[in-house]
Amino acid sequence: AAATAMLDRVEEKNRASVPALELKAWSALAQGKSPEAVVMAVKLFAGTYADDFAPEASAVAAIAFKEACQYAYARRTNDTFKQNYPNTHRWLRENTAPIYPLASAHLRGEKISVPNRIVRAWVTSDNFLRYQKAINHNFDEARRLAKAISDGEALVAIKTSEIAVNIQNHKEEELEAASEILQQPDNSESLAGVSAEVLALRDVALAHERLSSALPDWRTEIESAEEPLLRRREELVTRAEASLRKLNSQMLEKIEEAAKNTDFIEAEILSDASYEILRHSAIPEAFTPVKLASLKKELEKTKVSLANVCPKKVRRQENPVRRDLTSP
Repeated sequence: AAATAMLDRVEEKNRASVPALELKAWSALAQGKSPEAVVMAVKLFAGTYADDFAPEASAVAAIAFKEACQYAYARRTNDTFKQNYPNTHRWLRENTAPIYPLASAHLRGEKISVPNRIVRAWVTSDNFLRYQKAINHNFDEARRLAKAISDGEALVAIKTSEIAVNIQNHKEEELEAASEILQQPDNSESLAGVSAEVLALRDVALAHERLSSALPDWRTEIESAEEPLLRRREELVTRAEASLRKLNSQMLEKIEEAAKNTDFIEAEILSDASYEILRHSAIPEAFTPVKLASLKKELEKTKVSLANVCPKKVRRQENPVRRDLTSP
């Protein structure tokens, strides 16, 4: 009951909710809310979220239609899994290249040769997003350190330029006087009688000297702070890669389980439909394959009814529940 209440609070706000919506569709089916289950399932395999990873969605709709003896729609919705997931399954099974570089390239807006369903699962993964946020923060810190070094170098350049301008604007005797008093203590007695122009030139020269002498140590200190940042970044990238590999493994396992379930559901549909044909009750179209686009259009525009059309003597249960489809 608690789990059902949590699923009821799931809203279709963004793609991060797709896994929960898939569970919500199963839950609706288990509670006998077949129309609601089919509506959510169709959105996941042929509607709003058709390019997201939800391999069990077609099974939800297929079971709902089969339990209502609507074998044509059951067969067609069940077949959508085989139309939607071959490329996804192949990529997950065959890829051996590092995954994080592909995911980060996608985030930068670059095109990558990865099925959309996989990419969308990556970029909505909480673990991946947490690691990526930390990596972004790491890069921000590195940029701030680099800017601190460039700002210091720019300040030295400004003081150097000021000295050049002052040299051009002063007489030779003033420059000599300023040079003589550079090493003298800064007190009223030693600077008595020195003109304001010479003092100004001396102050600029002193500031330049202090900045120039301090800049190497400043640069060394800042660069030493960059090393821990680089090590931390490498650690975060390694963790992000491991997280994505685990996610890929989970998706591959789920697809292969869904494939087995699809075959089992198809066998049940054909078995039940064959029996109904013998009773002159079923629609022969249950044995006719259909393209996904046509099925989506038909489901959306005709507002397929989930009325139970089973003969009274073989009436299917009104409240189907999810079962382990791979068990005998």
